[in-house]
Amino acid sequence: MRLTEPIRRRNGRLVADVEGHEAYSDAVAALRLLEITGEEAAPADKTWVAWRVVFVDAESASKDGPGLLARAAWELYGIDLDGSHASECGGKRVIDWEADAQRIAASVRQVYGVTWEQFARETAFRDACAMIGMLPRDTPMGTAIHYRTAKAPRFNGKNGEQVAAFKRAQRAFAIDGGGDPAKASNDAMADFAASMMRAVGSV
Repeated sequence: MRLTEPIRRRNGRLVADVEGHEAYSDAVAALRLLEITGEEAAPADKTWVAWRVVFVDAESASKDGPGLLARAAWELYGIDLDGSHASECGGKRVIDWEADAQRIAASVRQVYGVTWEQFARETAFRDACAMIGMLPRDTPMGTAIHYRTAKAPRFNGKNGEQVAAFKRAQRAFAIDGGGDPAKASNDAMADFAASMMRAVGSV
């Protein structure tokens, strides 16, 4: 994000230029795209819908080939559609997008004073992710992130209750799962998309 970057809108939604084509950059577009990737449907059908979720003029953009869709998804949302960024994905997860959906919605309202629907429609997805990551510790989501990332205090012979309480909180907020972290993260993002889109509604 650049503070001097002009805000552009089309059809009442945030847009950005991707290789000469206008594409929706808001969180709604990213969540709809994630929802599509998790659906059981023919690849051709999913691709047809994906072009229309991402680009303002899908017919024109699609003439530049499928690589454009993948590049736009990565540039605007950090979504790796074609696996070309696998080495950049994964790592330790600190957000469970499905389980944390209510925490995120409540925290967004508490800190930013808007509903999740407003937030998702008026914020670029990459900015939305950063803003969620920076939520204060005294918010539901900020609390979860804190206990997933902070180290338990070292026992000094007098703080046993404090250490025990911290570890209980860590267990309470722990993200379930295992195996490949990149796959788990992608699966969780798809789950989150379904959860949040119920609140956002159709575009």
